[in-house]
Amino acid sequence: MPSPLRCGLFIPPIPSPGESPTLLLERNLELIQHCARLGYHEAWIGEHHSGGWEIIAAPELFIATAAKRTRHIRLGTGVNSLACHHPLILADGIVLLDHLTCGRIMMGIGPGSLAAPREAWAEMKSDAAQLKATIQGAQALAAERHEAERRRRAAAASE
Repeated sequence: MPSPLRCGLFIPPIPSPGESPTLLLERNLELIQHCARLGYHEAWIGEHHSGGWEIIAAPELFIATAAKRTRHIRLGTGVNSLACHHPLILADGIVLLDHLTCGRIMMGIGPGSLAAPREAWAEMKSDAAQLKATIQGAQALAAERHEAERRRRAAAASE
């Protein structure tokens, strides 16, 4: 039997000229809440720094707010631009967000599509080695998290 269709959405908040960014952000948070009530499986939040019109430079902050307003929908970074982040700090922040969302975070990473952030942060290379380091860092931190949780449960069971 085929599995049920899963729905998701991608939010690149782009305000119209003269539109309040605050109101746009609130409307997009309400959209995620509405989609969660409809049974959507996931929502992806884009990260943009230099488009001049896309206003989420830290999708993790937006996700943390959305997570407080929802219970089951999975929330992802779509994508974190590696040109703008140190791999370990990015992975560590995603692991923290995973804890805060009770495992609902999805980590999306990529080189970024705009040239300006890559040029502005030229000393931080956005290449395959950085991508690999980020993935390895996230995997190591996730494994550490699961081991700590296993130990906590074992200790609680022995009491």
